[in-house]
Amino acid sequence: MARSVSGLARSGLSIGGFGAQHVAPLQDRENIGNFELAAPWTALSNDTTGIDVDLSHILGTKSLEFDKVDGGDNELFAGVSATIPEIDLSRFGLEDKLVSAVYISDKTNVAYAFIRLGTSVSHYNEWQLADGDITQAVWQMFSMTLAATEVTVTGNGWTPSAVTYVCVGVMFDGEANALADIRFDNLAIERANLIGT
Repeated sequence: MARSVSGLARSGLSIGGFGAQHVAPLQDRENIGNFELAAPWTALSNDTTGIDVDLSHILGTKSLEFDKVDGGDNELFAGVSATIPEIDLSRFGLEDKLVSAVYISDKTNVAYAFIRLGTSVSHYNEWQLADGDITQAVWQMFSMTLAATEVTVTGNGWTPSAVTYVCVGVMFDGEANALADIRFDNLAIERANLIGT
């Protein structure tokens, strides 16, 4: 008798007579942003400049690029945010992954890269990729489970069933630190360990 797993049927097919079921991984993925346009993105402060798209990319045809400068707001971070049409991510669980690609040319003064999801700039969760996990001057996968969100949330945190706010950026060691050409490409949530036949 076939058993249903997440709406997928399991056959009892065995391989090599050892009773192992033949399974193939399936991917449930929600694309949040492909970073093909600069238009919807705004700077978090005047310490972020140069918002544009760049031809260096992993998926699609472009990536989102911005710079960290020593602006008058004296912020430690460079980042951009956008308001997006509401996305329901409530079907994803703690073990599912937030994924993106990030390019940081020099991590000397970098504390961490971050991604924020929420309903507004006042209510979000943040995921961080520490500087020790960053390889500079190459495209790098930013991948972590939803459970790896920072303990302290802003406001009420995110509401997974109604995500409308997206932010990506880099936190620096000092507010006067500067770095050109920070890039992010393709932001999504992927289901982990989904198996089907």
